[in-house]
Amino acid sequence: MRKTKIIATLGPATDDPAALKQMIAAGVNVVRLNFSHGTRELHLARCSAARKVADESGCPIAVLADFQGPKIRTGKIANEPATLTKGERFVITADDVAGDARRVSTGHKSLPSETHEGALILLDDGKIRLQVEAVEGSEILTRVLHGGWLFSNKAINLPGVRLNTPSLTEKDRADLAFAMEEMRVDYCALSFVRSPDDVVSLKDAIREDGGRVNVIVKVEKPQAVERIGEILSVLELGDGLMVARGDLGVECEIRKVPALQKMLLRRADELGLLCITATQMLESMIDGAMPSRAEVSDIFNSILDGTDAAMLSGETAVGRDPAGAVSMMAEIILEAEKYMLANPTTRAKALFEDDTFELAICKAAAGAAADAHARGIVALTRSGRTALVMSKVEVPIDIPFFALTTQTETFSKMALYYGVRPILLGQDFEQSEDFWGAVDGALLQTGELNKGDTVVFASGFQLSRGATNVCKIVRLGEHENY
Repeated sequence: MRKTKIIATLGPATDDPAALKQMIAAGVNVVRLNFSHGTRELHLARCSAARKVADESGCPIAVLADFQGPKIRTGKIANEPATLTKGERFVITADDVAGDARRVSTGHKSLPSETHEGALILLDDGKIRLQVEAVEGSEILTRVLHGGWLFSNKAINLPGVRLNTPSLTEKDRADLAFAMEEMRVDYCALSFVRSPDDVVSLKDAIREDGGRVNVIVKVEKPQAVERIGEILSVLELGDGLMVARGDLGVECEIRKVPALQKMLLRRADELGLLCITATQMLESMIDGAMPSRAEVSDIFNSILDGTDAAMLSGETAVGRDPAGAVSMMAEIILEAEKYMLANPTTRAKALFEDDTFELAICKAAAGAAADAHARGIVALTRSGRTALVMSKVEVPIDIPFFALTTQTETFSKMALYYGVRPILLGQDFEQSEDFWGAVDGALLQTGELNKGDTVVFASGFQLSRGATNVCKIVRLGEHENY
């Protein structure tokens, strides 16, 4: 079984029920809803459809709401695409005008006051490069350094320019309330984080709305890289970071992105945070049937770098074959994990250090499983905390880890945890023969364990209290000895 999780973005290509079902069956663990596009009602419909398929299949699916943040975009092009030619003058204006080859509008009305002469402006993820020659009122006068076709609503990036707009916009705040109340999302991703205050603002908003959703910080600005220690310090166990390499590669020098990816994944592991690698992982498969060799190597190496999950964006949202992209991702991940099994020292996973009972018990369980040649490790958890800590412990890659819970919310959240196979029990944690019989039955039903197999349990002495303080080696099916 694959340990690294797969996140797939929902979009027009997954609106067909058959396509959605095939994609989830191919191995999706988390569905992402990109609030930069589409209406809230559309996201709700897609979320409900994904959960319905997951419920019917009995597989856990986590839902990630990815908020737009202060994304600056071009306005509408009248007859798209407009062709921008190297050396020509091009104007970006805060006025509402129809775009053409000479000018385009932007919805970010304060942009003229936030840029300056000599600044570099990148359009459409850096495909078009402009240099600011002057700012006159509501207009930014630029010269085209590298031209190309410009379509409507494309990203505008200003490397090195510090924008004053907060990461959590008014739109994001409204989207957050909707995502928690109507969609019951498990995670939310905050875009264009620049400081720990951005994360605190989101966490405050979550608390104000009475939510318990976890936060994923998207690292895509150089300011976030500069202050990464402070930003990660305000995250909690269950939160995480996403290496959003698309904008990161535009905002920073692109040659530095691989090293930044390794550093960010390592920092997340050290703190016990979830970590996701994203953007352009199988870009070739948006239109094509096969990935490039470079993309395959990229995914393979991200697994070795220690990522918990790999994310697909346009490949599934608008791609020609969403299920095919997920299947390819799963195959590459399995090949990387097979390589790690044969070469145990190749995964650059940093050790999570903490002084909690959970970590001590999880380390003991991992060590006991290896020494006793156990066929599995099992956690009993209400909140999912034990499962998350175990996912950050160095467990032998060939030993499966099962996390049993009675909480539906925990069941879906654990779908994102590296190496964790969530199982939902229909009865509460009680120290009774019926309960342990249900545990045995659920484990045997996976088809990976047999009666009499050695397994290691990590749980609490008083299961109903949820404190992880017991590690036991048992033979499955002999629950009278548990």
